[in-house]
Amino acid sequence: MTITIHVRCELSEKVGFNDKDHLVHFLNYLFRTDKKQKWTNELTNKNVFLMKTTNEVYVIPFPSSMEERLQLRDKMYKLVSGIVEDNHLEVLKNDIMYLDIHDKETGDNCEHLLHARQVEELLSDVIETEKNGTENVFSVAHLDQKDSIYHVHTVILSEE
Repeated sequence: MTITIHVRCELSEKVGFNDKDHLVHFLNYLFRTDKKQKWTNELTNKNVFLMKTTNEVYVIPFPSSMEERLQLRDKMYKLVSGIVEDNHLEVLKNDIMYLDIHDKETGDNCEHLLHARQVEELLSDVIETEKNGTENVFSVAHLDQKDSIYHVHTVILSEE
């Protein structure tokens, strides 16, 4: 049996950050480092961290330990801390992309059929380095939510 998988990418509105605390809470959500562990589950290790340069995308498996996720979160905060300290938080945005992956004939959700390399290739294709006056800082693909479709958060620098 052959299944033809169709992928539809839906962009959402870019969302800014109200203040430093909002950014910190967002990073905790992204990296699954919140104190209550509301978003962490047995699928969290399926999430993917991405950074893209002009020529290459770096796809890094999500750290499985809390300590490693905290280190990654702290590195990404340090990366954007100059923007926060210079009081230019308005240029940092969260760009969310929803990936609808389904069987073209039946309409059934097919996310579970993709293996890690296919997910990596798919994400490499949809993450852009620069787009309409924006620049990517980093991305996190949340592939761990049982009740929602795959989605990718990209922290971008944007004047709009």
